[in-house]
Amino acid sequence: MPLGECCYNPYELDLMARVLAKCLPPAATKAEKERQAAALVCLYGTGITNEARLLELLIDGSHKPYHEVKTAA
Repeated sequence: MPLGECCYNPYELDLMARVLAKCLPPAATKAEKERQAAALVCLYGTGITNEARLLELLIDGSHKPYHEVKTAA
C-alpha cells in the first residue's frame, strides 16, 4: 500500500489542527480534546474535507458520537 493511502499529508494535518483549534473551548479537558479529535478523524475519513463543514459539524453538534447513536437505537 502506498504511503499516501494510509497516512495524512501535511496539508491534511494542518487543516485538522486548525479545525480542532477553532472548535475546542479554551478550558477543554483532555477527554473533550480526545473526543473532538476522534470525531474529526471519523468525519474526515468519511470524505468530509471542507474546513467550514467540519467546523459546522463539530461546533454545532450536528453529528452524534458513535456511542450515542448506538444507545439511541
